[in-house]
Amino acid sequence: MIRSLLFATAFIAGALTASAQTEKFVAVQEDEQTINFTDNKFGTANLEGEIVPGKTIKTIDENANVLEWNEENISTTKKIINDANGTIKFCFVNASGIPYVSYGSEKVVSGETGAVSYRATYVYYTVDGKNGLPKSGLYYKFTPKKNGSLKIGVWVNKSYRETILFEESTLLPIAYTAEGYVNGQNTDDGKNKFLTNDDLKALHEQGVTNNLPITDYVIGMGNQAFWGWITANVEANKTYYLLIPNGQIGFQGYEFTPEGTTGVAKTSAVSEDEAIYTINGIQTNKLVSGKIYIKGGKKFIAK
Repeated sequence: MIRSLLFATAFIAGALTASAQTEKFVAVQEDEQTINFTDNKFGTANLEGEIVPGKTIKTIDENANVLEWNEENISTTKKIINDANGTIKFCFVNASGIPYVSYGSEKVVSGETGAVSYRATYVYYTVDGKNGLPKSGLYYKFTPKKNGSLKIGVWVNKSYRETILFEESTLLPIAYTAEGYVNGQNTDDGKNKFLTNDDLKALHEQGVTNNLPITDYVIGMGNQAFWGWITANVEANKTYYLLIPNGQIGFQGYEFTPEGTTGVAKTSAVSEDEAIYTINGIQTNKLVSGKIYIKGGKKFIAK
């Protein structure tokens, strides 16, 4: 069953942290406003990524000619999570758009006045891949240069939304594990409860038993918002799409751990105490004034 693939192997960890062999990208800087994208592109040494926002249709005519579009935008949002280990500031980006494959129009007749108008209809990506690739955002693309493990921080709203990570050439979803926080899932003392993959699988099965309208790609029951991380094995030089077929998904950042790595690749032969890293975990000896770097485990701003 697909469900057994979705929750394949439990991956139990805490908040998003990077070890020596892991490349880390954070979408939103600590000021909670600055987005770490350049022309909607982002990445680390062994992975390239892109956010693809989209326009949505504001008005359309009977022949599916778009008369007016809602403009693209990218925004930032913050969620404060209080769990047993302290406070987590979960900052993520979100954007406009619905990742549709195609659109049309349908007639709407007012029950009160009989006035006729038209509204947009959409065809979305489906997990069998038969509808093809989205022609519009919102979605995120990840292309690793090496085989490895990709852990992505996401926000998923309620309403039984599917969280899909699929490979571009096959159009088929790949298995991932999930962990994090679900709105309303608290400990006895009222703190946000960290949920392992097994916890989320149990919630999912409970939702199936209760006949909730959920599919195999809904995290937990899907009736409350989710802040957390999904982890999947990815292959070199393949492109993966992250999306919710009929809505928006928030992106906090990622960790990428290439296969067989034992440490961060160094750009010069310096001791670990003297080595300088970008906030994405990449060692560098070229500093840009005003940018944040890490040395000896501490952040500083280059002058």
